[in-house]
Amino acid sequence: MPLLLDTGQSSLVRRRDSEQEACVIELPRSTAETDQLAILALGDGLPGRPDPERAAHAAVHALMTGWHAAPETWGPAKLLQECFAAANQSLLTADSHALAASLSVLVLRSGRWLIGHAGDARVWLYRNHQIRLLTRDHRIPSFQPTPQFGKAVGLAPGLEADVTTGELQEGDIFVLTSSGVHEALDSATIMSGVMGDVAAQQMADALTQRAQTSAKVGNLHACVVRVERLPAKIAAVASDEPATLAMISPPVIGDRVDGWRIEELVQKSSRFRLYRAAGGDGQHVLLKFPNPRFGDDAAYVDEFLREEWVARRLENPHIARALPLAKGQRSALYTVLAHVPGENLSDRIKRKRGLRTDEVLPLAKQLLEILDLLRRAGVHHPDIRPKNLALDKQNGQLVLLNAGASMLHHRREAENAQQTSSSALSYLAPELLEGRDAGERSDVYTAGAVLYRMLTGKYPYGKIKSLNHAAFGALDPTVCAKAGAPAWLGDILGRACAFDPQTRYANIAAFLRALTDAEKRTTAQAAAPAAAPPPTPTPSHKGREWIIVAALGIGLLVYILLALF
Repeated sequence: MPLLLDTGQSSLVRRRDSEQEACVIELPRSTAETDQLAILALGDGLPGRPDPERAAHAAVHALMTGWHAAPETWGPAKLLQECFAAANQSLLTADSHALAASLSVLVLRSGRWLIGHAGDARVWLYRNHQIRLLTRDHRIPSFQPTPQFGKAVGLAPGLEADVTTGELQEGDIFVLTSSGVHEALDSATIMSGVMGDVAAQQMADALTQRAQTSAKVGNLHACVVRVERLPAKIAAVASDEPATLAMISPPVIGDRVDGWRIEELVQKSSRFRLYRAAGGDGQHVLLKFPNPRFGDDAAYVDEFLREEWVARRLENPHIARALPLAKGQRSALYTVLAHVPGENLSDRIKRKRGLRTDEVLPLAKQLLEILDLLRRAGVHHPDIRPKNLALDKQNGQLVLLNAGASMLHHRREAENAQQTSSSALSYLAPELLEGRDAGERSDVYTAGAVLYRMLTGKYPYGKIKSLNHAAFGALDPTVCAKAGAPAWLGDILGRACAFDPQTRYANIAAFLRALTDAEKRTTAQAAAPAAAPPPTPTPSHKGREWIIVAALGIGLLVYILLALF
């Protein structure tokens, strides 16, 4: 006997510019009695901030994207915190940096409920003829005309949502309301709206319609779910331990792992092995296996799973995406990545001893797009280098192979540098190697170093072999010229790879703009017609007449003189 729910949602907004919803309800997908989960999420843009409805949509969308991409080994409580962090970063890096929203999420699984919350959207529980508020508003007392918040999605980095849990009972009614609803209706009125034997949709409609009659203004959202029946068999609450899959020794060519046949070792590092593998249907994928010597390191296992989650969330043709797996499909800890056909960029640089300018420029724009995408997703990638990039020759597309090497911004940058392989140190900004905080200017350096390597086959300051022996001298301005690059490109790369972060471009967008503008100027100059030489002056007819008259006069004078003498 499966979990049976009755749900409803209602939204009355002043304007709607998007098909996305600020209130989302997803019912159980599985028919298995012991593995059923429902999730309800409600976003509410903060008053006084620009475009509150867009902020609400963006917060809910980012959270649900993270929820669907999660590894099957994560428990709901851990997953909620990670999804709130991802939604927070998504709003912080949005085009409008002022987007912020309240967000409340209700998860029903087996015989328990779980709530994640930040802001002043509310979750209520009606049980045994009483209504109880399950969340706490994060408003700060203030004399300012608009409410002030101590916690909300998109308000500040490092968000930690409130997470609470409890037991489910048949007949429980949960209500999620936006501030526009519960500021217009007190708890008694909300309780009266969910009493009686009526459908959940009627309850949700009644709440927003009653709130609309109030003098209060704002967007009105209400989600209602009633637990009609609990499963006959209640599963044990899922553990929040980050890994329940065993680590195995790295496979060898020809081995089979869960139906995948190992064909080739693609990449090897001290922390993982990356293999090309084929499935029974001939589909090629990349399998990433952790180093089993880190099996007792809980932080490493947690990071490996988080990297998989990051790679699943990023949907872009320039990213080799981690593929979703059904629960129970894998028997060991590894990640399945989409296979990218093409030539490894490092191999291409070595084979051609550096790339021509006309090949580097299109790749440069794609690389900057990749870095901008990672930044917007709240990800700092410590291993951007040619070895982790592939070029699809058919469409000229640059693809990041191992987005799973990414680390979220809440990790300290000094720790990231310590964990970076020695072969990647030459692409890291000097301040990262010194343990200082990294911003977008550090991403600018990495992009500049990769492009410098593409163009010249060299590193900006020579190869850095260890973290303790990093030396940065003066950048040789003649290297790019010797590689055949135009002077303007050498100047741009010199600024991007400057030792002082403040000398570099402020962000990836400024770097891209400098490349694009310089390229346009060069193209325009090359296309302009050459200036015509000045015309040779032609004597006028009047000038020729005077010359003839003068010549005749001189001739006549000579004749007279000869006649006299």
